[in-house]
Order: sequence, then C-alpha cells, then structure tokens
Amino acid sequence: MPLWEDPITNLSVTIWPAASVGYRYAAVATRMMRSSLLEVMREDYIRTAQRQGRVDAARSCAATRLRNALLPVVTVIGLEFAFLIGGLVVTEQVFNINGIGKLFVDATARGDFNLIQGLVLL
Repeated sequence: MPLWEDPITNLSVTIWPAASVGYRYAAVATRMMRSSLLEVMREDYIRTAQRQGRVDAARSCAATRLRNALLPVVTVIGLEFAFLIGGLVVTEQVFNINGIGKLFVDATARGDFNLIQGLVLL
C-alpha cells in the first residue's frame, strides 16, 4: 500500500523496525558527538574566545565548536552505514518486511552482480 493512501497506518507499521535498527546507530553517533565536542571545548582557541567574554566571540565560538565536532561524527556515521545494511537483513526477516536487505539477499542468491554493485554503491 502506498504511503499517501493511509500514512498513519504505514508509519505505525514502520516504527518498531526503525527503532530496532536505529537505536544503536543513534547511540554511537550521540556518544561520538559528545566526546568530540568535549575534545573541541579543550582547544586553545575556544578557551581564548571564552576568556575574552565578548558576546560575538561566544556566538561564533559555538558555531565553530559544532562545526569542528561534526567532522569525526560524519565519518563514523558513514562507516556505520555498512553495518546498518547488514542489520536490515535480519530486521526485515524478523518483521516480515520487503526492503533493501531482502533485495540484497535475493540479488546475492540469484547472482545479480549489477544489483549487488548498485546496492553496495548506495
């Protein structure tokens, strides 16, 4: 059934599979963001701007902190994406959902290398 025909029912069906797949990756990204932000907060340029006590320095400093802390977080999210696809295979089997994981398994069973390459590229 298309999403726009009955969006409430469709979204209620996907809540548990999305939560079971996403909780681990959200925890990893959150923990990485926290540790990265704490590391950036100990940098010299951040402490200097905070000690100056200017409002514009604090605002620009907050943007700089977040921007610099996001670099390792984005890297970890990209690396975890491969594990996400592997977790989808199991989750789709448990919840009886046809999705990318099942498509990947079926393509592997059929030997459809073009589809496998496309899914890996995704």
